[in-house]
Amino acid sequence: MNDEPQFNAKSVTILHGFFGDEFFEDLLKKPLGHMVVLEGRPTLAASKALINALVKRKVKPFVIADNMAGFLFFQKYVKRVCVSYQSSSGADIVAPIGSLVLAVLCDSHKVPMDAYPSNREQQPLASPNSVYSFNGARVAPRGAKAYAPLLEEIPNKLIRKIYE
Repeated sequence: MNDEPQFNAKSVTILHGFFGDEFFEDLLKKPLGHMVVLEGRPTLAASKALINALVKRKVKPFVIADNMAGFLFFQKYVKRVCVSYQSSSGADIVAPIGSLVLAVLCDSHKVPMDAYPSNREQQPLASPNSVYSFNGARVAPRGAKAYAPLLEEIPNKLIRKIYE
């Protein structure tokens, strides 16, 4: 069986973060197209939870490396992006790392981004050790330093709708 995606223009929804049941209820009301989940380094926790939740609902997502999102936008495949957020203020939301680059890509390519409440609290920083290795294999040379923020702020002006 060939699992290679057959993406078409505006056929992809990118999902990023930790989502609750209300998100999935809303998601399944609309035509799905292709669901694409960012891997979410360094911890991979969000993608694992998200993929399990989608498969449980009989949705078969594609997983991509975080930095492949730009390629999908460039090819005009992306129709919508959904991110989770941990907190919201009048000017911005706090969302998983990687959400800001998605917001900038959405703004640049005129693709709507929606934000949904997260069902899990995240720490602001990961351990540097989580960046030094991937899937049990060390990828950074000894002596390298690491900075691993897990959350970032996204200006509300880059988001179409913030759900509560």
